[in-house]
Amino acid sequence: MKLFNNKLTQVITSLFLFGTPAAVLAQTTEESAPMAKPKAVFPSMNLVDVKYEHFFPYEYGMKRDGNRIEMGENKQQRVKAGLLIPFYMKNKWIVNGQIRYKYEKYDFENVEHYRDSLSLMHDDREEYHFFVGAIRATYQPTLWGKPALFTASVFADGSNKELIERVNVDALGKITLYKDETTTFDLGLVATTSPTAIFYGIPFFMLEHKLNEKWTLDLVFPQSGYLRRSIGSNGRLSGGVSYVSELSFIYPDQSTYAHSAYTYSRNEIREELLYEHSLAPGLVFNVRGGGVTEFWNKMKKKNTSDKFVTTWAPPVHGFVGIGVSYMPQIKKK
Repeated sequence: MKLFNNKLTQVITSLFLFGTPAAVLAQTTEESAPMAKPKAVFPSMNLVDVKYEHFFPYEYGMKRDGNRIEMGENKQQRVKAGLLIPFYMKNKWIVNGQIRYKYEKYDFENVEHYRDSLSLMHDDREEYHFFVGAIRATYQPTLWGKPALFTASVFADGSNKELIERVNVDALGKITLYKDETTTFDLGLVATTSPTAIFYGIPFFMLEHKLNEKWTLDLVFPQSGYLRRSIGSNGRLSGGVSYVSELSFIYPDQSTYAHSAYTYSRNEIREELLYEHSLAPGLVFNVRGGGVTEFWNKMKKKNTSDKFVTTWAPPVHGFVGIGVSYMPQIKKK
């Protein structure tokens, strides 16, 4: 008997996020931003990106109806890959498609079960696959003399067991209230129909402030905050905090949980250092590491907000990762 039979996570994220408004915010402000000339040598959006992450061993636990059902240790690895497909770029309109894939592997050790009748049995190793496909339209008008951006997306996500499990919609609007040579300030609102979202709508602001020739403050509240420093002509070092939302599809095969798909929502606060190096125009290699704090991790019946299983982990466990991305210069017609 297995607990999780193969599947995994979110997004359209895509950037995506994955299922929560903060995820939608990340995906829209980065991946779905206007497709224009790459920003400096480090584009905030990418035509292709691949990343690998390794999480150091940590303890975990599961509860159902407030009762502890399982505890153990876990080792985790994660691979993500994404492709952005531009369809139409003319005047103030941009339409693109996105494809995202995510693979995660969990190795369980020293597992202890507390209530056998409710135990979520699983193999010592579990693998999850997650797919997202999206169509996104972006419109960039001028409001009250200020640059603005509106974007709407329709996305489907699924797993290797069911290619399409859900279809949802997200939307974002923002306006640039202030911009000069050193500072840009945007204000906006993001919303999603995803039933796994913590909030269905949330306001945000974006601040990019150049402190001097080498240092820049980059805030996307409530999604991330980084202090960035240029290293030579091709490098950049960043330190800060970010919110990452992950989603997996789970298919328990015990009779207690049968005949339905479930979603496992995992939310992470990351404190990390990130180094990026431009290998060629638009081609960037990065390496990162730091600590992860998990919270609000829930297992729910698909397309419902009902709590099914709560999982928890230590306040902080470490991770390291590497990645490569490519964004050529693409001009609008």
